[in-house]
Amino acid sequence: MVCRVERRSRAELLACVALGFYFLIQGRVEISASGKGNAEDSSEVYLDTLSTGDWFGEIALLEQTRRTATVTAREDCLLLFLARDNFQRFLKLAPEVVQSGLFETIVRKRTANSLKAIPIFSVLMKKRVGPLQQFDEERLALLGGLFRFVQKQPEETIFREGDDGDAFYIIVRGKCAVSAKSPDNKEVLLNELGANDWFGEASLLHNSKCNATVISKATTVLLMLKGENFSKCVVVPGLRDTHRLCARALHRFLQIAPEIRDVFRARVSVRTAERMRRIPFFSAVKENKPWSKLDLLGGLFIFEEFEANKVVFEEGSLGEKFYVVVQGDLLVSIKRPVGVLNVDRLKADDWCPAVVCVVSVLIILRAGSARSRC
Repeated sequence: MVCRVERRSRAELLACVALGFYFLIQGRVEISASGKGNAEDSSEVYLDTLSTGDWFGEIALLEQTRRTATVTAREDCLLLFLARDNFQRFLKLAPEVVQSGLFETIVRKRTANSLKAIPIFSVLMKKRVGPLQQFDEERLALLGGLFRFVQKQPEETIFREGDDGDAFYIIVRGKCAVSAKSPDNKEVLLNELGANDWFGEASLLHNSKCNATVISKATTVLLMLKGENFSKCVVVPGLRDTHRLCARALHRFLQIAPEIRDVFRARVSVRTAERMRRIPFFSAVKENKPWSKLDLLGGLFIFEEFEANKVVFEEGSLGEKFYVVVQGDLLVSIKRPVGVLNVDRLKADDWCPAVVCVVSVLIILRAGSARSRC
């Protein structure tokens, strides 16, 4: 294992590429991140200042991602450099460093600082003086423990439509494509997401499966809300284990930053409306300007998913919901003295009013399940 000493001049950029780990012997450096997370945006958000005895570069090596921030020497610096391969050897030779929690503490702090460059967390800003921003550091520190950095390669599937919702993501750098199956089973592009966009929250908020497929279209660095911090949380009946943990983590996230809840609700409504535009049932809705009727309707509808042979509602029950079938096959039946009589079969784009619930709706798919909006 070889370390080397490097000298860097004032204003020189350091650690733009994840080549290794740096220990600051002498000098002072500044950490910043792009305000929009892409090379085209020149605005840099100040995150932190490091001085003699501090270190940097460990996040990209530990999480195996690209650099998530820019480090600039603010005066002449003397640094001890450890290359990527030697850093991994160092961790194997000195596991007590990792076990001590020292790296974990610093990673949480750095993750918390990185949130300052993401617009959704601007609600935590207390005041701004010129380029300097003062945040609620206590709440940022709590949020830093909920997220971790992950990297996806081009054309890598992050999750597919119908998968269990097990994470919430914020794009730091890169781009992703969002698509879903149309009623005729064709894959339709719904949206393209870039830096500072987020996804995955809908299935966690509504306890449902993923209603779209997300694929990275470039090397993409994301902040992922992790649920393993909540392995001792109270079990909620009906929730899958991984879904339960992440839903609990998302709930904790919104407890720490309740200002973001309304932002989430608005975004979920817009994304639901985007999907509704692809459903023939809503094609007759005429849009107005400057506001959209479908965007408003998006706040009224959510996805529900039913497994094969599960009753959606029963004859005689109170009519509380209205359903539009997006995918799947529903059997409508009524009870008669001689037995159950099948009266109709509903397919994609059909609807079933629950104003008067006088029928029993069963799903009789040979395979898979039915999905509806209600």
